[in-house]
Parts: sequence; structure tokens; C-alpha cells
Amino acid sequence: MRQSIALSAMVLFLTGSAAMADPSSPSDLQQLFNLGDYPSVVKGATEALASGAVSDAADRYKVDTLKGEASLKLRQAGAAASAFSDAAKDTANARQAFVAQATAILISRSEDLIYTSQRIKPTQPKASAPKALASMAIGADPPTTEPVAENKPVVLSAGQYDIIDPVHRTSALAAMWADERADAEKVIKAKIAAKTLPAINDALARIHQSEPIAVAGGSPDWAQSKEESLAGAARLNANMAMKEMNTKLIAISKSQVARHNKQPPKSMPQGDRDQINKMTEALNQMIVALKALPEALNVDRGSFGSQLDEAQSIVDHATTVLAAN
Repeated sequence: MRQSIALSAMVLFLTGSAAMADPSSPSDLQQLFNLGDYPSVVKGATEALASGAVSDAADRYKVDTLKGEASLKLRQAGAAASAFSDAAKDTANARQAFVAQATAILISRSEDLIYTSQRIKPTQPKASAPKALASMAIGADPPTTEPVAENKPVVLSAGQYDIIDPVHRTSALAAMWADERADAEKVIKAKIAAKTLPAINDALARIHQSEPIAVAGGSPDWAQSKEESLAGAARLNANMAMKEMNTKLIAISKSQVARHNKQPPKSMPQGDRDQINKMTEALNQMIVALKALPEALNVDRGSFGSQLDEAQSIVDHATTVLAAN
């Protein structure tokens, strides 16, 4: 009876594969994937993508992800990560792009396709995922015993996840986000504390780096929340920097007025001129940065209007002081 069932399964497998000798559509590749013919999925997806047989963004994304899933089943980590990276680029859907990108990152951060959380110390010796069974080649003898399930998730210690299995992978993505969040927020906090616009840009870069992991890990609004915090920090930092520079400029201007009222009048020392020129250069750089920040932080274009006006006012004052002396 078992041999009859196995033979029937093999006939179905061979018939399905033969009917799709040159699969290119997502539905054809999905059918091959469902049959467990992962090498054919990878081969068909690679050829379809290279030849341009699939051009629609949604179809390319589907083919990319099928190639990635099949590569995982075959334990080809590098190929899987590359396929999911391609999926992130090919889709027009922002969430799909973030999840695909995060999946590629998860693969790269896993060892032997097992992700180990940095926050939870494993309670057992590190396990290894089972080697995948090679897909049955066309023409091979049918199995004489009941087939063993491919890539069955292994029982791991706490904090470990077999990322081949999609259900376990969802948990792994959440665990990776917990690890990433702790480190990212520490970096962002330190950059904000630096109280400079370049540090704000560094913090923004880290937010963008972590955003795909946040979305895939279950915190889709994290990046926006952090960007709003950065906008507030940028305004505060700009105000403090301008207050300091304006105070110096006023002091230099008063000193020069006193020198000018003496007989004979004295010109402005070169050191004061250098300070004003340095402040003017810094303010012009700040103006450029403040104009770019609204788009970078996804906030209203008028968010830094008062800071821009103040910076320009100090630049104009500095120019007047230099021209008069």
C-alpha cells in the first residue's frame, strides 16, 4: 500500500514537472514549490528574471520571494539573502520591501540558518538545523519508505529560531528587532546628546538602517516616532548653536565699536575677523542642513522656518559688522 502511494506521488511529481519544463510565471513556480521541486524553482526563477519574462513589479516580487524560499529549503543562505534583497528592490509596496530587506538581513545574521537572540542566553547547547533532503531528480527510483518531511523545524533552546520555517521566521524577525532596537536606540540617544546637526544626520542614518527590521519585527511606526524626536532635537540644537554664535558676534561688535570710538580709531583685530568668518561659514552650512531636514525627517517643510530666519539674520548681521570695519 505504501509503495502504491509513493508511486502515485512520484507520478504526480513527474507529471507536474514535465508540464512545466520551462516555468516562468509566478503560478508555475508556486506549483513547483508546492511539489517540493526547489531546484527547479530556483532555476526557473533565475531564468525568468534574467530574460525579462516577468516585468510587472508584483510578479517580479513574487518570483524573487519564491526563489528566496526555495533557496532556504535547499540551505543556500547566500542565494536566499540575495533573492530577498532583489525582492525588496522590485516591489512597489513599501511594507513588502521592508520585510524582504529584513529577511535578507536575518539570513545574514543567522548561523546555519538558525537565528540566536542576543538578549536571551540559550539554555541548551546550540542546535544545528537538519540538512535538507535533495529533491528527487526526474527519473530517480521512487522511495520505498514513507518520505521524511524536509527541513522540519528542530527543537531549539530559548532564544533560537530555525528561519527556514516561515512561522519560526516571524518569531525570529521579532527577536532580531528586539536585539536591533536596544542597540539602535542607544546610538540614537548618544547622537542626540552630541547636540550637533551632523550628529542628527548620523542618528537619522541609523534610523533608516533599522527601519526595515522594525517594520518586519512588528513596530511599523518606530521610525516615524524617532524622526519626530530628531526634528525636535535638531530645532533645539540649532537654537542653542545660534544663540552662542549671536552672543559672540554681539560681543565682537561691541568691542569694535569701543575701539572705533578711540582716537585714533583702531581696526578690527584679525582674530575677530576670523571668528566672524568661521561663524558665517558654520551658519551657511546650518542653513543648507535645515533646508534638507524636513524631507529627510518626513516632517512639514515649515518645521524649521524660524531657525532658518534666525540663521539668515545672524549671517546678515555678521556681514554688516565686517563691512563696517
